[in-house]
Amino acid sequence: MDAKMRLRMAIQDVQRTEAAQPALSSRRSVFFGPALHRRSESPLGRQDRGRSDFVTPTPRTIGRDMASNADEQKTCPLCREKERLQSFWRNPDFFRCDACGAIFRDPFPSEEALKDLYERSWVAPEASRAETGATDSGVADAIAGYLLRSTDSPSFAGKRILDFGGGLGAMAAALRRRGADVFVVEPFGVDYLTGRGFKAYRFLEDIPAEFTFDGITSLEVVEHLPDPTAALRQLSARLTPGGWLFVTTPNPEGLNAAVSGSSWREAEKPGHLLFFPAPTLKLALERSGFEQVERKRWPIRFPNAPVIKRAIHFLLQAAMVDGSVRMLARKPAPDQGASALAS
Repeated sequence: MDAKMRLRMAIQDVQRTEAAQPALSSRRSVFFGPALHRRSESPLGRQDRGRSDFVTPTPRTIGRDMASNADEQKTCPLCREKERLQSFWRNPDFFRCDACGAIFRDPFPSEEALKDLYERSWVAPEASRAETGATDSGVADAIAGYLLRSTDSPSFAGKRILDFGGGLGAMAAALRRRGADVFVVEPFGVDYLTGRGFKAYRFLEDIPAEFTFDGITSLEVVEHLPDPTAALRQLSARLTPGGWLFVTTPNPEGLNAAVSGSSWREAEKPGHLLFFPAPTLKLALERSGFEQVERKRWPIRFPNAPVIKRAIHFLLQAAMVDGSVRMLARKPAPDQGASALAS
């Protein structure tokens, strides 16, 4: 077997690895809290001239009302565009919005179907990691280390951090090991996480309002949300001024997605409602009130991978065609100069 053939087989093996452990983790959680199904109080403003309003969708549920039918015009769930939509993948069916770039499933699965999927998965969570959270502890430790450096923090001691969509708790544990006071939101795994000693809540709104956070992590969650804009705005509201949000989501512009098309394993999972190319996620964060939004090019090492696979992973990550989009954003801090003048 020549070197070219071995390299081709290794790349195919990497693609299978990414499919089995997609984009750092698989947070298979749908947040059925009522707050995520209510219309936001105010729109997020307008995009540039000639593009659609980037606003929170009108009130709909994940259930039957979300499903398209012959009499209902398709609408982008992120920006509400109706005209500039085109078929992107078939079987399962996804459409791409040319206004904001979002790629969305049509129709959405029913709430009942998704709830049944997650409830069954959490009966034996360790045996259902594809649905309950496949983040490896080594990957979580790497992310926590990069977050420390990126936020100019020597440690997380004295910091209150929320892991929104905690899965089996790998990220929360990594943050806790670095001194953080960790809270976790995980709708179907709250009992499991409580048993592991975490402060776990079913919904974000269950956390007492007086608790705000210095930082929030949300790994592989936003693609599960029927109204991601509302969720991002709610997360921003729980951050202290100047606090940070770190979000990851599967990369629909990665090599694996490009090669696999509609057979991409992330697209085949019924809980994945929307996909975000990097510019779309950046825009969603900015329109949700965040600033200093930056895509991170961290060289995450996948566990137990042979040397050649690690090298390919690093190359894919450097070229930003790996399986994950990773964004770090800040909540605006008060204008210190204005504060000084006011005082």
